[in-house]
Amino acid sequence: MIKLLLILRKAALPKATVNVQPAGHVFIRERVTLTCGIESGDDWNYEWYKNNNLLRDAQRKKYEISNVDQTHAGDYTCKGTQSTGRIYTHTSAAVTLTVSGEFGVLHTLSLKLHLQVFFFFYQS
Repeated sequence: MIKLLLILRKAALPKATVNVQPAGHVFIRERVTLTCGIESGDDWNYEWYKNNNLLRDAQRKKYEISNVDQTHAGDYTCKGTQSTGRIYTHTSAAVTLTVSGEFGVLHTLSLKLHLQVFFFFYQS
């Protein structure tokens, strides 16, 4: 008699990851693009969350913020469900979006400070 051994294995859920462009710090009025990457398959429906709250207006692979302000700062995550509804992903690790003052203002202030220091050291 031959015995058959049936091994049931729970398939691992696909992993979702968030990438941010530009990476790191963003400034007020900049454009930011968050992309939800899913390691396998196609035909995903996307969900985006900010501080664990569903963003109802963000249902695509890319979530774009065209004019960043302080209200956009926070922790962003995403997850996906295939259109059949039978396969879904883990929620991604959170990515923190930090928003600083306007780039042009900071850049100008930095330039003025460097010029003043340079002038101070070389004045006779």
